[in-house]
Amino acid sequence: MTDGGVRAARRRLPIAGYALVFPAAIVVHIWVGTGVHPASILRPLLVALLVTIALAATLTALSRSRDLGALATTAVALWLIAAVSYPSIGFVLAPAIVVLVAIGLARRGAPWPIGERITRGMTVVAAIAAIAVGLQAVQAGSLGQAVSDVQFDLAGLGSSSAPRPEDPDIYLVLLDGYPGTDAAALDPTWDSAAFGAALRSRGFAMEDGTRSNYLQTPQTIASVLDMRHLADIPALDPPWGPASLDGYRLRRALNEATAVSTLHQRGYELTAIASGWAEAELRRVDRYVEPIGLNEFEVGLLRGTGAADVLTFLAPDLAAALQRGRIRSSFESLAAEAARASERPKFVFAHIAAPHPPWVFDAAGNDRRDGLRTYYQDGARDRGIDRADAIRLHLDQSTYTASLTVSAVDGILAAADSPPVIIIFSDHGPGTGFDPSKPLESDLVERSSNILAVYSPGNPSLFASPTTPVNILPRVFNAYFGMTIPEQPDTTFAWRDSRLDTVAVDPMNPGRAR
Repeated sequence: MTDGGVRAARRRLPIAGYALVFPAAIVVHIWVGTGVHPASILRPLLVALLVTIALAATLTALSRSRDLGALATTAVALWLIAAVSYPSIGFVLAPAIVVLVAIGLARRGAPWPIGERITRGMTVVAAIAAIAVGLQAVQAGSLGQAVSDVQFDLAGLGSSSAPRPEDPDIYLVLLDGYPGTDAAALDPTWDSAAFGAALRSRGFAMEDGTRSNYLQTPQTIASVLDMRHLADIPALDPPWGPASLDGYRLRRALNEATAVSTLHQRGYELTAIASGWAEAELRRVDRYVEPIGLNEFEVGLLRGTGAADVLTFLAPDLAAALQRGRIRSSFESLAAEAARASERPKFVFAHIAAPHPPWVFDAAGNDRRDGLRTYYQDGARDRGIDRADAIRLHLDQSTYTASLTVSAVDGILAAADSPPVIIIFSDHGPGTGFDPSKPLESDLVERSSNILAVYSPGNPSLFASPTTPVNILPRVFNAYFGMTIPEQPDTTFAWRDSRLDTVAVDPMNPGRAR
């Protein structure tokens, strides 16, 4: 094809392709710094491309110029990308966008010779940007991690033994951030005993005053599923850092955990109900159920750009509505899993994204709006509100979460052909006084105060002596599988610079490491 033919083919495209590169590049750029599974970026990447195509088509039609439309679209994209770091950039780019459209209207679609040269130049700039982001992904190790993740997923779980008819279905239900009695004491007006009473009336064992081993969700899940403390998991040995690599290693550790492989080898069908926290998802299972809703990476992407403000302006309650739907759907999925027929015993891990913020329900289950700028933040200082108000919001959502949990338990028990094992626990308590950058200077009494309730048919005294989450599955496996897995010390850990550099603490004296 001649040079003239190439130019003609390019002009026949409805929009200039370079305009799509910058939104896609910022999605990949932000992903590189997270260490989350590559599946987490597919939806935001597709949405960014579709929105950009629609915007470019609109501006091209308004300006009657492919070149002007692409330039105006790029200006909008740069405005959104830089809005958080450089709020004043809008004062420059907004008039520029108006001027570009006005030029097109004034020219009434007449050829604009300089426009094609600008398009060629911007195409080169976009190519450089794409290469730079690609090199960043390679240098940071993100590309290699993504390839490893895909290979890991494609490898599957491997062969397993024939199921044993005596093995019970096991439901492991994590209520993210549900407060224990010590955390609940921050608001004496809240009825912290009601949830426990409802569960005990259904045959659960539940002790007051329990504590978590770790102060963040990925740490807790990895230790629970591997049945060891993080310091004893070789894959998490030093050196540590950067934070994205630590997150990746932690996520891989929980997906390669001993309990998961043990259950698979015994013939269990493994199901995970996803929470939306991309860094803490158990993906290496037979069935992966992901309720509709924003995930952690998407929220970070929105908050890191001006897209959060645009979405809030266009649909103020959309983000909160999606979270409400995710929470309710997660509980519905629990009951549906119990009712679903299977030739194998089931292990269902349901990570429920409540009562952890965003606080989208009041105590009665009525809708409450929580903005994207504070979506996952549970610290009162981060939200700019009094701590008492933050505690009340958390406890209100806890009340509704408890009612949904009890209903799900009733559904599981009603659908079960034989009595299942049901474990309900929280990974940590609320964080209204918690600073993850300074854990040893935070309120660890509140943060480590969790719940643990167990329905263990045939073994009613299995959890008569209180314990911490790391020992949940060893007790279950030893009782029901005849195994002899040693229990771990019921220790609470904070961390130093890296979340993997754990240090034992006494929550009552958080500044005193043990």
